[in-house]
Amino acid sequence: MEQSVQELCWLIQESLFEHKHDFTITDSERLYHIAKENGLSGTVFEVIKNHGISNETYLKFQKDFFKFVAQDEEQLRTIELIKGLLDSRNIKHVFLKGSILKQIYPKTYMRAMGDIDFLVEEKNIIEIQELFQRVEIKLSSRNWVHDVYKTESGLSIEVHSRLTKNKNEYHDLEDIQDIVKDNQCNPELEILYLLYHIKKHLITSGIGLRSIIDLGVYLNHYYSMLNPEKLNRLLVENKLDIFFKNLVVFNEKYLGIQISDKFIIEKSFDQNLYESFTKYIVISGIHGIGISFNRFTGIVSNNRNAKFKKMRALLRITFLPYNDLKYVYPTLLKHEILLPLGWTVRIFDLLFKNRKRRMYRLKQISDTNMNESDTSTMFDNLGV
Repeated sequence: MEQSVQELCWLIQESLFEHKHDFTITDSERLYHIAKENGLSGTVFEVIKNHGISNETYLKFQKDFFKFVAQDEEQLRTIELIKGLLDSRNIKHVFLKGSILKQIYPKTYMRAMGDIDFLVEEKNIIEIQELFQRVEIKLSSRNWVHDVYKTESGLSIEVHSRLTKNKNEYHDLEDIQDIVKDNQCNPELEILYLLYHIKKHLITSGIGLRSIIDLGVYLNHYYSMLNPEKLNRLLVENKLDIFFKNLVVFNEKYLGIQISDKFIIEKSFDQNLYESFTKYIVISGIHGIGISFNRFTGIVSNNRNAKFKKMRALLRITFLPYNDLKYVYPTLLKHEILLPLGWTVRIFDLLFKNRKRRMYRLKQISDTNMNESDTSTMFDNLGV
């Protein structure tokens, strides 16, 4: 593992669990770069002064820390506003991902998030749109899984009517009515959804260290409440058991905690897989924002042993299924029979709209340095 990545893990352990490590930061700028791209620069700010950070880099961490705190305060206020609006109409709902994870970090600002996600039944979508309009929260875009809203300050809110777009692949995440009826997810189902979300971003765009340690923090917090038999059944039924085992063991390394004994009977540790996975997610950064990361690596590599991987990836991006494309061209695609016409318009848009951006993406897909073979092998060994 790269030394700066190891130092970041030590800083995370000190920030979240007060596990002290005696070391001096070897490369302040490199540490900051990794921490920022992985959504953790504000998380570790309060402990970096103990480890010889340079003055110039300290100020960068401090600036991010102030942003983390300010954004956290706004997001918490907005979550309370949303709760009030939904409760006023007795709309059953479940907050997801960062909104839940924030509450189990030592301080809520430590878990930054890009948007507020919550789940409701599809029958409530129009009523929520009307409620949001009253408080100047405006609809920005729609897709098969969720509607996206923006507050006046630019904060994003995602209103989910589905948890996955993979129908019949994750059966336990499809019965939305049962999930929202108690206004909360049970911990075992929450873990299943976290794993699904990690896997989705891993193979479609990219995912950073922050999203991986979310699983470790969650397991550590709910350790005594979790039912191992129930969790294992869910993982096996949804084909996420191997992926889970690997991430649990890796989290023990990242976070310096012991959580595997309750969930894994036969624990094994693959050092090479650990190293390659860590390098991949750190370069990727949150949602693939890493400056040196090719966001198409996962899409191409996930074709596994198929021939013409890059061509397949390009076709997948171009010929979207009807449930996705109808939100891109809502006026045109009133009926599924018009899908070929939608594809024709999309090809035209990809060729001639935002041409500079499209050419950059095409260059990324055709990149000969993508190492998709190694990434495919890593995905297979991970269990994705």
